[in-house]
Amino acid sequence: SAFWMFIPFALIGAAEILVNPCMYYFAYTAAPPKVRSLIQAFNLFFNGSVSNAFTAVAMEATFPNDLDTGHLEYYYFLNVVCALVGVLLYFWLTRCGNNGEDIKEDMQEEVDVTERRPTATSQQLQEAAAAASDSESSSD
Repeated sequence: SAFWMFIPFALIGAAEILVNPCMYYFAYTAAPPKVRSLIQAFNLFFNGSVSNAFTAVAMEATFPNDLDTGHLEYYYFLNVVCALVGVLLYFWLTRCGNNGEDIKEDMQEEVDVTERRPTATSQQLQEAAAAASDSESSSD
């Protein structure tokens, strides 16, 4: 019965509902403010077309023409290997192993800009401007 196809498609739909907002949030918050829209565009592109292209290539390479004599498990093994590589790549790229200590200073600068708090750079500029105006007023 075709009704049995409902179960895996429902699970995939539920998984996408849970995963995609997290991916959008991560891509948005991890990107510098000037390129956030570009990162969101890449995120949508890779979610849609690149994943489907990868699936088409993987199926062509590993999916058997005859299910009775072919090895369907090769397709699933390839997906498992790619998922494991993706998870390892994620942890390596996001530096999850050291709690982001190496990017803490950069992130604080971005948080200050986002929340409109004075940053170290803006404070230095304000002090330089104040010193310049003081020197101009004292020379008059």
